[in-house]
Parts: sequence; C-alpha cells; structure tokens
Amino acid sequence: LLDGFNITDPLTGRFDTRLSIDGVRAIEVDSGRYSADTGKGSAGAVRIRTLMGDDRWRPAATNFIPGIENRKGFLLANWTPRATLAGPLRRGRLWLSAAADARYDLHVVDDLPAGQDRTSSWRTSNLLRLQANLTPAHILTASWLWGDWRAPRNGLSLLDPLETTVDRASRQNFLSVKDQLYPGRGALLELGYAATRAFARESPQGRDLYVFTPEGRRGNYFLDARRRSSRDQWLANLFVPLRTHQLQAGLDLDRLTYYQKADRHPYEFYRADLTRSRRVDFSGPNVLHRHNFEASFYLQDRWKPLPSLLVEAGLRADWDQIVRHTPLSPRLSLSFSPPGHDNTKFAAGFGLFPDAPNLRVLSRHLDQYTLARYYGDDGETLRSSPLPTYYHLDDRNLRLPVYRNLSMGFEQLLPAGFHARVEYLRKRGRDGFTFVNTLTAPHPEFEALYELRNARRDLYDSLEVTVRKTFRRQSQFLASYTRSRALSNAVVDV
Repeated sequence: LLDGFNITDPLTGRFDTRLSIDGVRAIEVDSGRYSADTGKGSAGAVRIRTLMGDDRWRPAATNFIPGIENRKGFLLANWTPRATLAGPLRRGRLWLSAAADARYDLHVVDDLPAGQDRTSSWRTSNLLRLQANLTPAHILTASWLWGDWRAPRNGLSLLDPLETTVDRASRQNFLSVKDQLYPGRGALLELGYAATRAFARESPQGRDLYVFTPEGRRGNYFLDARRRSSRDQWLANLFVPLRTHQLQAGLDLDRLTYYQKADRHPYEFYRADLTRSRRVDFSGPNVLHRHNFEASFYLQDRWKPLPSLLVEAGLRADWDQIVRHTPLSPRLSLSFSPPGHDNTKFAAGFGLFPDAPNLRVLSRHLDQYTLARYYGDDGETLRSSPLPTYYHLDDRNLRLPVYRNLSMGFEQLLPAGFHARVEYLRKRGRDGFTFVNTLTAPHPEFEALYELRNARRDLYDSLEVTVRKTFRRQSQFLASYTRSRALSNAVVDV
C-alpha cells in the first residue's frame, strides 16, 4: 500500500514498483497480525507512507558520481543516483515534494567473446506529491508515481548467447487523489481514487527457430509480446472514536483490465547427438482481453478496556466478479502488559486472510495452445500426430484461496536499553489456485488437459528471535535469527 492505495501489479499481484527511498517517510511490514482494513493478501502487508514538503525548501542529491571498473577494459559500474526537492508553493497552504531515482546495472559474461559479452539495464522513477490544506479540517493530497525499466539483451549468459536474448521494457504510472475531512469530535472521513496503468514489452532479436540443446540455447527466443494492465481503485474510510473504542469502517472497489498480444514461433529440442527430439508449435488467437471487478467491505473496532490491554476485532468481506465467491474474514488480536510489568508485553492474533486472484492465471485459457511433435531416433520420423495442450477453467467451481494465520509474540525491555522480541507465526492455506492435468495416463490425442482448481495446500511455520538497541537516537544495533519451514503440494507453475 502506498499512502493507503494498492500499488501491486494489476496483472500478477507482485510488488514490482520502484520508489526512491528518499521519498519514504515510514515503512510498516506486518507478516502475522494485521487488521481487517488491510486488503487481500495472506503473506503480509507493506504500508509505505511518503514524505511531504513543509514551509522550507529542501533540495538534496545522492550518488551522482558513478564508479569505474577495470573488467575486460574500463567500464561504467553499477550506478544509483537520487535527487529530492520539497518545499512550499504557498506557505501554510500548499506544499510540493518530488523524489527521483535511477539505477544502472551492467552484466558482463567473462567467458563470451568481446562485443557479445555484456548487457545493461536502466530503471528510473519519480514520485511527485502535492498537499493542499483547504481548511484546517479539509486536506487534499495528490500523487503521481511513474517508473520505467529498459533491459536490452536481457538473459545473456554462457549458455544463452546474444542471439537468444530478449529486449525487455516496462513502465508504470500511478495517479492518486485523496480527500480527508474532519467533521469534529475526533472523526475522520477519507475518500480516495487511484489509477494504475502498466505496460510490458518483450521482443526477441529475430524470428529464427529457437533451439534447446545440451550445450545451451540457439536461435531467437520464441515469444514477442505486449501486455497492458490497469487498476482503478475507489476507497472510503470512516474513523469514529467512542471513549474506549475506535470504530472504523471502509469500502474498497477495484476494476482491473488485462490486454495481451503475443506473437510466437516454434521451438525445438535436440539430443546430445544433435538429432531432433521434439518440436512445439502454437495455434489459436494471439490476442486476449480480460477484466475483473472486486469489492471489499470491512468493520473494525479497537477497544481498550484496561490501560494495559488492547483488543482489536474486525470482519472483512471480499467479492470477486470472476470467482464469485465471498469469503468472510474475521480477525482478532490483542496485546497485554501484566500489571506492574510495564516493560513486558504479550501479543497474539488469529485471522482468515484471502488471496487476491491472479488475473494472468485466470486468463491462461484464453491464450494460445501448444502442439507437440515427437521424433524418432533419426530426428525426422514422427512418432505420433501433433498433440495439443489445452487449459480450462470453470468460474463457477472456483473459490478464493484462504489462509488461517495464527501469531504469538513476547517483548521484553532488558537492562542497558536492550529490547528483545520472540515471535511465532503459523499459516495454513487451502483452496489455492493450481492447474491440474486431468489426464491420468498417456493419451493418443492430447499432450495434457490442464484445469484450474482449488487444489493447492500450503503450510508455513516460523520462530523469530530479535534483540536490538538504539544508541543516542541515531544508531541502532540489531541481531535476529529466524527458523522457518514451508511446505506445499503445488509449487511449480506448469
């Protein structure tokens, strides 16, 4: 979440957004106990709060002098310049902040010949924010975050020479507006809208046949693709304090779209004696469209019945247009300090956490299908007719994946200002998405028939011990050890 808005990739759900660290005010990471106002996501929540300017102009620049390396000749090393600017457009009423950064990476393969042994990439981003205090009880903020990544000849290695590499590029634009109203008595009404637009491009060096051999790859990569995805998000949050209670309610609406155009050409596999063993062709439409609409609603209560006891209870409901399954997600957590032991704290929490559906997985059946041909020992004689592989899903039989998370923690302030913490986390997931081959035996007419099912099961346990100490409010010592295990019955994406 960036200032309360979802900034994950609309297509994959991954956090691929680049953001300058100089534009960040605080980052909160929750892996076990997080409240009902946090959206779908069983692994955890990352809340990023960005900086805003004040009544003084503050320019800054970092790492603007690049390094030089002598590696197969002198070359520009990895480089990460950053710059920030913040200050008032109108003192006391309107402020501006901007945080830009770039990253240059150079990859050199020592065993490849000169001129074909290196590849580089550039990442750039800029976060621009405005805040206007229309009145002391009415604050309006707006943000624009854009990012760009260009990586020509991506994938270069000893087994993947220059001809097999792919020129990759992506960009993302994130625009948001948030209106905060304080009607009085400590209440807060928050309304917001955000738009995310993402584009990805991957293009091979040509259209020569792509070949897998025991000595590496040859030819040109088989996929030339353009992908566009978007998210439009509307949110509303209401905070109402009532003596020992802090009530909160909210609504989140998201519209997601996905467009892909993929031009593919065949690829082949060769044996150690350089005879052909298999050939894969593609058939079907090379353009697909997919859209989805998500709605979420939550209620939450923070209750402090005693000065040393805090209880937080919440309930969340998530609906999805494609899956059309509305799981209820109750969540409960508490923290307690025993009377007379203010330096000791116990905490525990339990909740149900659904995962957001992956729009790319839910679109796979709309993409092209493969045709596999197998060859005899001479590399020319066909062993069978072309065998297709199909993907299928039935929206009516799918459910949102849900995880049961249990966490317990203990914190203690030790002598000499040391702080110790022990945290146990237990997660159990069910109904995860995975493609299952419905063919239980070799079939004379099909290579595979994959159906999307709620067949994935996940298990995770961890125990973490952390000790830290702060010196003079500027330096910190921290030591941490984590023991964890993760098990799943469906790890590889077919």
